[in-house]
Amino acid sequence: MAKRKKEKKDSNILVILLILILLLLIILPPTFRMLFPREEEDNENVKENPQLTNLTNLSCRKKTTDNYNVTVNNIYQNNDISKVTISYSQVVNNENITQQSDTTNNDVTNNATTDTQIQTTDTTTQTQQTDQTQTQPAITDNVLSEMETLRGIEAITKSETETNHQFIILMKNLEKIPIPNEITFRLQSLTAQKKFYENLGYTCTKVNV
Repeated sequence: MAKRKKEKKDSNILVILLILILLLLIILPPTFRMLFPREEEDNENVKENPQLTNLTNLSCRKKTTDNYNVTVNNIYQNNDISKVTISYSQVVNNENITQQSDTTNNDVTNNATTDTQIQTTDTTTQTQQTDQTQTQPAITDNVLSEMETLRGIEAITKSETETNHQFIILMKNLEKIPIPNEITFRLQSLTAQKKFYENLGYTCTKVNV
């Protein structure tokens, strides 16, 4: 009897050990995966969930010499450019006409002495402007030519009205085609892109989304 009881007790211990081993085999793998994720899994999560990436928006604005308000938004994901949105809005005003009329009326009512003073002042002003031009060359914009170039690229999305024009460049749409030389200067790294636009007279701000 004692021998049978001992065998039964040993059998129960083996069953308990087997159960514990099976439980460990079930519990440990997912626990280790959670504690020590593989790099590949992390990369897949980033691709499947864009919100996990670091997004930066570089926004540059300028009023051009040919009367357009231009806004350029460059979106960078993990420091790689992914989207560029270029918006042109035509500026319409009559300030130049009003200024010309006021100048004409003033010229008629001024006497000869005042005319001499104005001429002297104008000469001084022109000299100052000439000096400034020599040190800071004026930037000549050509928005119409820029828009015509953007219209000619099929991979760019266009949305235009009579006075507003928007062009969207998605890098994923350029993966299967050669990138046209005309837009490579708009697809630079964040630091180079900011410097490029500021050299053209744009005011730029950088925001981490």
